[in-house]
Amino acid sequence: MSKQRRSRRQFLKSSITTAAGMAWVAGRGSPAGAQTAAAPAAPARAARLKFAAIGLNHGHIGGQVDSVKRGGGQLVSFYAKEPDLADAFAKRYPEAKRARSEQEILEDPEIKLVVSASIPDERAPLGIQVMKHGKDFMVDKPGMTTLDQLAQARRVQAETKRIYSILYSERLENRATVKAGELVKAGAIGRVIQTIGMGPHRMTPKTRPAWFFEKEHYGGILTDIASHQFDQFLFFTGSNQAEIVASQVGNVAHPQWPGLEDFGDVMLHGNG
Repeated sequence: MSKQRRSRRQFLKSSITTAAGMAWVAGRGSPAGAQTAAAPAAPARAARLKFAAIGLNHGHIGGQVDSVKRGGGQLVSFYAKEPDLADAFAKRYPEAKRARSEQEILEDPEIKLVVSASIPDERAPLGIQVMKHGKDFMVDKPGMTTLDQLAQARRVQAETKRIYSILYSERLENRATVKAGELVKAGAIGRVIQTIGMGPHRMTPKTRPAWFFEKEHYGGILTDIASHQFDQFLFFTGSNQAEIVASQVGNVAHPQWPGLEDFGDVMLHGNG
C-alpha cells in the first residue's frame, strides 16, 4: 500500500456520520391544588435499524450480525447464492427472511444497512451497489482486494455520502485490544512508536473453499490477514497514513496450491 492522497483512515472517517440524540426530561411537580395540564403522551420508541446480510462466505458474518444486533439492529433478511451457507444461516437466525436475490434486499427501502462477508474480491463491488442504493455497508476484512477497488469505493462513497465500514474484529471485538486503546489514549504508556503484530492461522485445508487458494479472490496474505495489523498500527500510533517500507510474501510449504501465500511479513512507517 503506497501513500495515497487520502489515507484509508481518512476515507473511513469521511464516511462516518453521527445522528443527533434527543433527551426527554420529566416535568417537575406542581404545587398542591394547582391545575395541571394533561401529561403529554409518552414519546414513541425509536424504530430499530433494519439490516440485512448478503454474502455469507466467511464465518465472520456471525460476528458482524451479532454486533449490529447488540447495538439494537433488527436483522430482517439475508441472501446467499450457496444453498448450504444459506441453510446454516437460516438455522442460526430464524427471524430473518431468506431473500430471492441481492436485488430484493438492495431495493427494499426499509433496509438501511447491509453486512457482508462475501468472497473478498466481491466485497467492494457489492459495497458500491449498496451505497448506490442509499444504504450503508459493513464488510468483513479485507474491505477490498485491489487499489482500483479502493479508488472506486472512495469515489462512490464521496458521491453518495453513505458509510462504507470494515469490521476489524481483532481490534473492535476484542476487549483486551479495546482496553489497550484506552490506555494508549490516556497516555498510560507514553507515545507509541512501534507495534509488533503476529497473525498465525491454522491452514485446515479440508475446511477451506476453493477461493481461499486463489490469490485473485482472497487478495494475498498481507491484504487478507495483515489488514488486522495494519489497522492496529494506525490506531495505536495515532497515524492516519502509512507507507510500506519493506515486505515479502511466499508459498513456503504448499506447492500443490500455487495461488496460495502461506507466509508474509511487512514493515510500515506511519505519521503518528
